[in-house]
Amino acid sequence: MRERIKVVLDSNEILFGLSSGKPYPKVIIDNLNALGKIHDFFINGQIFEEVSRNLPFGSKEKFRRLVGLGILKLSDSKIGKGIIAKYERLGLKKGDIAIAAFADRINAQFLLSENRHFLKEVKIRKFKILTAEQFFSKIAEIS
Repeated sequence: MRERIKVVLDSNEILFGLSSGKPYPKVIIDNLNALGKIHDFFINGQIFEEVSRNLPFGSKEKFRRLVGLGILKLSDSKIGKGIIAKYERLGLKKGDIAIAAFADRINAQFLLSENRHFLKEVKIRKFKILTAEQFFSKIAEIS
């Protein structure tokens, strides 16, 4: 049996997917249940709080349902100072450090983000940083 692929969703993927209608983040959010058959999608407390704070009222219920049903897995995995320091040394911004360290800590294969800082300036070997569109290209390669 094939090992399930772990994917961390940055807050912008969820926000865009639930409220802005950007095509690829929306497709991911709308199809999390089906995609969850071979992938595990994770967020941490920081992402949960940021999304909850910034979503329009009408979208908050769908987000909470995705988390409540375990389709989006909310992890409270503790992150050690060594992992955080590793991403500080790479020059990430404060919020991005925590998300990258979280992806590292749970041994994610992918971190999905529309954040250009993550995507263009930082080279991380532990996991791949992709946009939602790039992720769909990868799905075709690995599924």
